[in-house]
Amino acid sequence: MIPVYIFSGPVHSGKTTRLRDWLKNKNAAGILSPVIRNKRYLLDIDTNEKRQLELEESSISANTTIIGKYVFKNSVFEWGCKVIIDSISRSYTWLIIDEFGPLELSGKGFAPAISSIFSAEKDLRDTNILFVIREKLVSEFLNHINLTADDVNQFKFPV
Repeated sequence: MIPVYIFSGPVHSGKTTRLRDWLKNKNAAGILSPVIRNKRYLLDIDTNEKRQLELEESSISANTTIIGKYVFKNSVFEWGCKVIIDSISRSYTWLIIDEFGPLELSGKGFAPAISSIFSAEKDLRDTNILFVIREKLVSEFLNHINLTADDVNQFKFPV
């Protein structure tokens, strides 16, 4: 079984910032979702490339996804999924998915990449998978990926 870790906390509590600081000098890949100048971005952990995910409400189109008050650019989610999927075939100690939320529960956002992770279990046996999850969604996440609380580790600093 793939070693799965959960890092959870309330919305806007600094989870991504703490994780980004912890990741310095770690053999890690995947996606972080920092807020930069009041907009959500996706950041490739391995290359440090970032792309703006969150758009203004006036940018709503067929190429966007709306969840609550947020408008997200679909092509940036597709890029983020590609970053995650490409990381599966490489040898990393940590594979980070920041974050699992309502979009993933509905099959959008990072959902395709998350499915790929669990399909590639034999390729990831030496990789720790870390999901950043809002506190209130942890049980829904576990149900969604068919795991129990005993199957996962709670991520605590430092690991």
